[in-house]
Amino acid sequence: MIETRKLGCGIRIVMEKIPYVQSVALGIWVKAGAVDETKNISGISHFIEHMMFKGTEERSAKKIAEDVDRIGGQINAFTGREATCYYMKTLGTNAKQAAEILLDMFLNSKFDKTEMSKEKQVIYEEMKMIEDTPDDYAHDVISDLVFKGCPYEKSIIGTQTSLKSISQATLKQYISDEYT
Repeated sequence: MIETRKLGCGIRIVMEKIPYVQSVALGIWVKAGAVDETKNISGISHFIEHMMFKGTEERSAKKIAEDVDRIGGQINAFTGREATCYYMKTLGTNAKQAAEILLDMFLNSKFDKTEMSKEKQVIYEEMKMIEDTPDDYAHDVISDLVFKGCPYEKSIIGTQTSLKSISQATLKQYISDEYT
């Protein structure tokens, strides 16, 4: 049976208990991706995804990783054209701790300017890797051609120019507009 609850902070939780499974998979899905971005902030959803792992008011990036390791968890995220997802897998007995870590990242990320500069360099390298990987590059080129003129033509990773122009204020405004 699938159960839905709404937390006090406004986040909706959808759960399904599978009695014979001893693990838990938690995810926070945000209905914001490349299709929601304008040309000048292309790639901002992907950039936010990266920045969520860079520290909160209570946890540094290192502390986030240590807390996930402490509960034997795996944490990751991905950005698509229509949504962004932050997720963690761990033992069922650690579900509360896993949810607390994810919610802390999601609700309290600092988006430190120094970390933003560093992470932009990481994404610039990702852009180069896509160009150097024929199947990834071909997929992007085909998507551009097939979806020309509609929101699906937008790049998930953005461009060097758009990424360079994203400031801390722009990032926080996008979160305020799209992550609610």
